[in-house]
Amino acid sequence: MTTAAIYDLYLLDTLDVGRLHAALCELAGVSGDDVDIDSDWHEGRNSGAAVLCTYEPFDGDLTYHLDFYMRTVDFSEAEFAQRLAARLCTPIVYAAESYPPSAFWLVEPHGPRMRVRLDGKEQGEVWLHVIEAVERPVGLLPHARVEAQPEVIREHRMETPIANRLRSPSESTRAVREVLGALAAWEAMVVRMTSGWPPDGWYPLEYWQEDLGTRDRLAADLEQLPLDLAETVMAAVAMVDETFRKATREIPGVPADKAWWWHRAPEPLPWLKR
Repeated sequence: MTTAAIYDLYLLDTLDVGRLHAALCELAGVSGDDVDIDSDWHEGRNSGAAVLCTYEPFDGDLTYHLDFYMRTVDFSEAEFAQRLAARLCTPIVYAAESYPPSAFWLVEPHGPRMRVRLDGKEQGEVWLHVIEAVERPVGLLPHARVEAQPEVIREHRMETPIANRLRSPSESTRAVREVLGALAAWEAMVVRMTSGWPPDGWYPLEYWQEDLGTRDRLAADLEQLPLDLAETVMAAVAMVDETFRKATREIPGVPADKAWWWHRAPEPLPWLKR
């Protein structure tokens, strides 16, 4: 039995209710009487319909919010948005990760989805839903900056099993917390590197240099730990370092006084993928 699905999507263009109705009939595989579309909820609506869609007009770049309750489909939100965009021949926007809250996806009728950054602005008594940046030019958004959106990378958490094994309620001193935090950050970058650079397959040079600086601090912080604890943490660091070495190669042009990790980089360079 198919589980009912809920989708929250947004339009950048005018809403053609008749076209939307036809698209939903096709997507859900139902007749016209089994699709209910309205601008609000009232007693006269067909609450038992296979498809319920409530739309709300917005001001700004997002022109309509579409709230769907689908009883006969189980598409992911990304797939549903792609299919609906193709049938309506218009871009569809939907939320990406919860953090940052400005992170959204935009899918055009044909082609891969792209990141877009959403912002809200007050104009008198009206709240405008403004898309301030896109990864590629979009005809309906001529004012939006075309730029990468690395903030979603920073918020994408990676698993750090090596660092996690060392964490315990006894992490009472600041020195211990700092060194384990640095180890976790270093491990997170190495895990990201060996996993294809999620979530978007690239990594800014600025972030890479920050990570190498974290490895510098980790080396310094180890000197502040008691010898027995330092040895345990150093063994964990060595495991992460070994993975880092295997996933990178020597690069030229780095000052000789830099630690060995500054002299290595992955291939291809993740900040050149865009």
